[in-house]
Amino acid sequence: MTANGFTKRRAMALIGSVLVAATVITIAVSARPGSNAPRVRCVSARIVAFASRLASPCGPLLGVATDPNTLSRLLRVQTLLGRRVDMTYRFHDLNDAIPTPEERAVVRSGRLLHISIDARIRGKTERRVPWSKVAAGAYDATLRAQAEGIASLHAPVFVTFDHEPDQPAHAVQGRPAQFIAAWRHVHQLFESAGAHNVIWVWVVTGQPGAAAFAARFWPGNAYVDWISWEAYSPNGCRTGSPDVRHVRSFAESALPFYQWLQSHGAQAGIDIHKPMMISEAGSALFGAGVEAAAEWYGQMASVLEAHPQIQAIGLWDRPGIDRCRYGFDQHPRIVQALAQALHSSPFAVRP
Repeated sequence: MTANGFTKRRAMALIGSVLVAATVITIAVSARPGSNAPRVRCVSARIVAFASRLASPCGPLLGVATDPNTLSRLLRVQTLLGRRVDMTYRFHDLNDAIPTPEERAVVRSGRLLHISIDARIRGKTERRVPWSKVAAGAYDATLRAQAEGIASLHAPVFVTFDHEPDQPAHAVQGRPAQFIAAWRHVHQLFESAGAHNVIWVWVVTGQPGAAAFAARFWPGNAYVDWISWEAYSPNGCRTGSPDVRHVRSFAESALPFYQWLQSHGAQAGIDIHKPMMISEAGSALFGAGVEAAAEWYGQMASVLEAHPQIQAIGLWDRPGIDRCRYGFDQHPRIVQALAQALHSSPFAVRP
């Protein structure tokens, strides 16, 4: 195992997957007149760079999680934004079949998947699974099938085990040490199943003031490839009293956890030189707050340009929770501001 968590075999397998994926991307784009071929080459170049821990030659990857979370809906949002979407975020339970036919279609379209395998079983009711049971191997059969399914995609796939373990709702699943044991067990199982195309993404909430607690869930540098958190501006909607006076700037939403990592991450045992991702990002919408939300999305480009280590961002274009709404594609003013940001540096392709 190398210092950054990649075995030589895994790194070569990942780069090989990139070359296969890049061929698929090129074929898909060639069939569509007017497609942006440099952007496509940038996607594959970035992943090769990430696999070898080099600096990315292009701007951050753009992801969108839509409602419904389908390829057709993703393409509709892409048309609204006037820019290719590089990846999409999907969520699965321990008893799900992975990948779905829809997810195979996403990969065939030349896009990246970010999949979170959450420690829960969802049927008529949702049941959270204790991390100790995962670590003890109680779900190895389904996890191995999921690993083999992801390996069969022959393309890089971002994978997270149980996103947001620092959320209070996850306390019923165990202690941080038990989460770490479960993560490492799943990582080892995927490796043994031949899923060397997986890029492991550790995702926490990144809530201001809670970074030290989130860091207790760090699985270890050898078990994580990317560091990720979320950036939301709820604008007071969680209390049922939305008000523009509660609006955060994009920097206030996105940077507190990043800044904590830079100041305290090394002491917590975290390799702060790993690539970073904001896996979910959104500003809540309400009445007069639409203009405030548009401004929030418009600030995104300048903040990411100033922090190039954040190499991917996933926009949350889905209903929220706690009375919040985040569907940016329903508001032309927000779409306009977001599209303008996505056509400026650092998102614009650089030579």
